[in-house]
Amino acid sequence: MSSWKSKGNPWDGLDNVGYPIHIFCRQEIQVQGYLYTEDPDTHNLLLLSHYDPTVGKFTQLTLVMGSAIQSITRIEITEEELQLSYRVKQANQLEQVFEFSDESKVNTLDSQVSKDTKERCNKLLELLDKHQWKAEWSPTTGVVQVMEGLVRIEPPYTKESCFSTQQNVLLQIYPLLENL
Repeated sequence: MSSWKSKGNPWDGLDNVGYPIHIFCRQEIQVQGYLYTEDPDTHNLLLLSHYDPTVGKFTQLTLVMGSAIQSITRIEITEEELQLSYRVKQANQLEQVFEFSDESKVNTLDSQVSKDTKERCNKLLELLDKHQWKAEWSPTTGVVQVMEGLVRIEPPYTKESCFSTQQNVLLQIYPLLENL
C-alpha cells in the first residue's frame, strides 16, 4: 500500500473525483490537476490538466503512481472551476473531457525511470554482444531473451529480473547486469 494511504490519511480519492488536487511526490515532485479516477488497488491517480476553452476539453493527462505519492491536498476552487469540476465528475468516458490529438500529452512520473530502463537495455544488449551472447529484445514486452530463451531478462534489467533454470549461465550473466 502506498505511504500516504498506509499512514491513515483521511483523504479519500473517490470523494475528490472531479476536484482539483495538489500532489506532493517523492523526489520533491509536485503535480496539480483535476482528479479523473483512482485505481482502488494501486492508488494510482489519473489527473486532467491544461484546460483548453476553445475546445472545451483538457489537453494533458498525468498518471501519478500511488507508490510515489507522499501527500495530497484538495485545492479551493472558484465558481468557474466548480463548473469544470462538475463536468469532470459527470464524465463517464474520458473522451467527454479530454481532447485526443497528436499534440495531446500523456505524462507519467515514471518517464525518467523508463528513459533509464531504455538506456540499461541498450547497454545490456551491447554487453551481451561484446561477450558473444546471442540476445534478442522484444519491443512489445521489453524482455531480453538470451541464447534463444535460456535466460530471460525483464525490465528494469537487474539481477532480480533475470531468470533461468541454468544456474551456471546466470552466474555468467549477473556480472554483466551489475555493470549496467
